[in-house]
Amino acid sequence: MHLRKTDALGLSDDISEAHGLFTEEATPLEKMGYKELVRLIEALPPDARTVFNMYVVEGYSHKEIAQELGCTEATSRSKLQRARLRLQEMIKEAK
Repeated sequence: MHLRKTDALGLSDDISEAHGLFTEEATPLEKMGYKELVRLIEALPPDARTVFNMYVVEGYSHKEIAQELGCTEATSRSKLQRARLRLQEMIKEAK
């Protein structure tokens, strides 16, 4: 996590640019518009949506989320994982 946050490897730009070279067809996420993605995020259960937004959009750590929401870091992680899995399911269904 630390390497990703600090981009210590310096590969994030290279990887995102190379992604398009190896796919013949756009993924369901790439085909989806911003408004539709926001609609799907808003359809997540409230607790999962809150943790997802705090972690992914606002950049909070699990420790900070746990302090803000009065839960454990493990609970924060599990809610994020559930939110990601549910969002992936909804994106696949939307295609």
